[in-house]
Amino acid sequence: MRSIRFCMPVLLFLLACSLPLRAIEVQISARAMENTLQQQLFQGGSGRVYLRGNADHGCALYAESPKISFANNRIVVDITIQGVLGKVLFGKCVGVPIHTSPQVSLVPVAHGEVVGFEDARIDRVTENGELNALAMPFLKNKLPHSMEINVSDQLRKLLSDQTKTSGYRFTLKNLNLVTLAVQGDHLFLDVEAKIQVE
Repeated sequence: MRSIRFCMPVLLFLLACSLPLRAIEVQISARAMENTLQQQLFQGGSGRVYLRGNADHGCALYAESPKISFANNRIVVDITIQGVLGKVLFGKCVGVPIHTSPQVSLVPVAHGEVVGFEDARIDRVTENGELNALAMPFLKNKLPHSMEINVSDQLRKLLSDQTKTSGYRFTLKNLNLVTLAVQGDHLFLDVEAKIQVE
């Protein structure tokens, strides 16, 4: 078993030296997962996800600024939800300004090449029943699905970049996630991979 922190030079050194490599340990930080979520759901970190309305609608509600941490073997996601909860009357939005930060936690699971997330639990909700009804489908369904990480795709991208600079041709033949667990401030993956070097 070799251990890396998504650090390709170590992996490539082992491969270049022709050492047998069948299993590796990958450590994913909260920041890396946060970046993935921002890219896949929040348009690169600068976007919003509208729960009601849109940018041109006076009574819009949207989620933004996801923050990820780890606690009690779970992935914890804090989201900011803001806007106005109300109705448009005579061209103006009449309602209650909203600025709240619900929290959802998830259990990471391995599905072949993909890190998925299940058992979405709302750990902190608002006191507004209507807002909770709007936020629940997003927090329990859309958010977990958007956090999925295809480890095989990510590793192929890294290997492709290294091929351009190292002179070696690296090809990922297959990959399988064996186990994963939250430990401290990282998500640890045990990965079985077959990589061809030419």
